[in-house]
Amino acid sequence: MDVVDHAHYKEEQRAYYQGFVDSVQVLDGLGIVKKRMRIKELLKKFSR
Repeated sequence: MDVVDHAHYKEEQRAYYQGFVDSVQVLDGLGIVKKRMRIKELLKKFSR
C-alpha cells in the first residue's frame, strides 16, 4: 500500500510542477513576464 501511495504522491507532484511550468509559459506568451535567462533556465529545470 505504501508503494501505491508513493506513486500517487509522485504523480501529484509531477502534475503540480507541470501546471507551474504551463502558467509561466502562458504569462511569458502574453508578454506579462519579460523574457530573461532565469525564466528559461527555470522552465528547463521543471520540464524534465
